[in-house]
Order: sequence, then C-alpha cells, then structure tokens
Amino acid sequence: MPVLSRVGLMSLLGLLLVFVFSAFVYAQTGTTPPPASRPTSPTSVISEPGNQTKQPTTPSTPCTCTYTPPTKPKSAGPRADGKMRILICVNTAASRIERRALIRQTWASPERRPDNVDVMFVVGESTGVAQPGDLEIRPNLDLSGLQPIWNIAAKDEARVYGDILLLPIPENGQNGKVYNLFKYVYENMPGRYDMVFKADDDTYMQLDRVVAELEGKEPLGIYYGYRYLDYMAGWLAGVSWDLVKFIATDPRIPSMIVGHEDLLMGKWLHLDNDLIKQWFNFGPPKIHDQIWGGINDPMDWSPKTFCIHRVKKPEHFLYFAELDHNERHPEDPIAVHRPTGTGK
Repeated sequence: MPVLSRVGLMSLLGLLLVFVFSAFVYAQTGTTPPPASRPTSPTSVISEPGNQTKQPTTPSTPCTCTYTPPTKPKSAGPRADGKMRILICVNTAASRIERRALIRQTWASPERRPDNVDVMFVVGESTGVAQPGDLEIRPNLDLSGLQPIWNIAAKDEARVYGDILLLPIPENGQNGKVYNLFKYVYENMPGRYDMVFKADDDTYMQLDRVVAELEGKEPLGIYYGYRYLDYMAGWLAGVSWDLVKFIATDPRIPSMIVGHEDLLMGKWLHLDNDLIKQWFNFGPPKIHDQIWGGINDPMDWSPKTFCIHRVKKPEHFLYFAELDHNERHPEDPIAVHRPTGTGK
C-alpha cells in the first residue's frame, strides 16, 4: 500500500536506529561499521530522471557534500517536453532522521515525485547544539558531545539513499546556511536545473501540483512561494536559475547572510530592481500553515493544496499521506486517521 503503515513506520525507525548505533560504535572504538545490507557506492550520486545514474566527477570546490554533479550537464532553459527541471532542497539537520524517513515514504516517494523533480536533504555539520527544529521533535533533546555520532550517521545515511547534501558549514538556522546552499548548487550543479526551491522539513507537498504551476512558463526571473510583503515565506521558496546565479555571485550578499533566511532572501533579490520578472504568489488553500486545533484547522487539504506547513509529527505526515492516497486512488480508499492536539 502506498501509504506508510504504523507497522511499517516502526520498522523503518528501527532501521534508522541501526545507523545511529553503528555511528556510535565507530565514534567509541574507531572501528568502521559493517556495510549496509544493500549494495552501496563510496560516492553517493543522485539519479537522473529515468534512473540513469551518472558517473561521479570532482566538485569544483572542496566540500564534504555527497552529491556528485553529472559528467554531462543538461542545458538550462525549456525542455523539449515543456517541463522545467526542478530541485527541491529540504532544510534539515543530521539528528532529524525520522522526519527524513517520513518524507521519503510520503510526499517524496517515487509514486508521488514527478520525473523532472529531484529532492535532496540539506544538512550542516552537527555542532552539539539542538536547533529549534530538533526541539520541536524532541523537546528535551541534548546533543552535547554527540557531534561525531550524528555526523557519521548522516554520512552513512547519505551513502544508502544518495539524497543528502552535506554542507561543510556548522549546522545553523540563521547564520548563512541557505546562502551557502544556493552558492553550492550554483557552483557544483551548473545547467542541471531551471528552478531551485528551498523548503522546510515540516512541510507536506504535492510535487505534481508545484510543477503544474510552472508549465509553459519561461524560467527567467521567477520568485515562487507564499508572499509576505517583499519576500516569500521559507516554507517553500523557489527561484529560477538566473536568480540562483545572482545570489551565489553578487559580492554584496556575503555580508547579508545572518538573520531570518526568508526575509534575507527577499532583500537579496531586491538589490537590483529588475531581477524579479515573475512573482508566483500562492496563498491558501494552495500554500498555507496548518495550526492543529487552531484557527486554520479546517483548512488542511483541498484539491488545490500543494504545500502545508507545520507538519510536525509522524501522525501528521501519515494523515496527509492518507488523504493524498485517497485522492490519487479513489478506487482503493483507505481509512483516514485525523490527528488530535497541536503540531508543536
């Protein structure tokens, strides 16, 4: 069944604990953990749409990132099939392995991910300090002294799944991580994508609907998301490749990278007045917050929805996956389990 069952979830979390345990053994003894049961490559690569894996090449700048650019980059611009090539970068942290597992099994699963979309998880180096997103999942989480374990576990996870981009910077929420993400993508993935999105890991998305909004559009000067004043909310904010280039290369931006990343992103793109040529602004019900038990509670899903924010707990991901399944497969409906309580 496409929706992750409760039993399946427990099995998956058990597998993830193996990663953490193996990293702990390595950190304590220096002994390399045994290889995973499935075949893995020492260099993780992301597959082209159509499952054609490219040979690894050396990144243009030193980096511990597990992504390897393809040897034959695609040219930028509209494709023969009319589809843009899209990269979704999910901002997360090494310790949030459960949330990445939920995303892989729900909205980013092969059944739900269009063939012109890649999804990658963006992770910085663990510092031993829990980030706000960590504390939302485990309020009493203490990462003190566990940096080596989580960093090794993230690398092990990357080798298995090939969808983690490990940035060579300390994990942070408001100290330049998003800027470094765009800079790395521009320098190491030239010509591969028309649009690059930054998303939070507490979102549930309908990727085919995200893509549908861009059909037939020219990938030039696009700023996409939920607009607040002159910037897009950080839940899901996308820019076309020309704006990725601007963010990565403009000499003024490196001095403007500390603070709320969504607000800063808007400031970067307003440094030159003619950069943004197309505002793709979507409010409810297409993109919205989900406040469990609060004022937005009735507005959680509709045939138009493609991004819901504040999806904090496993039962929230599973709830939307169940609704998603029933919409895609009306001939095979399943029971829907609506969560109770708040998302925090």
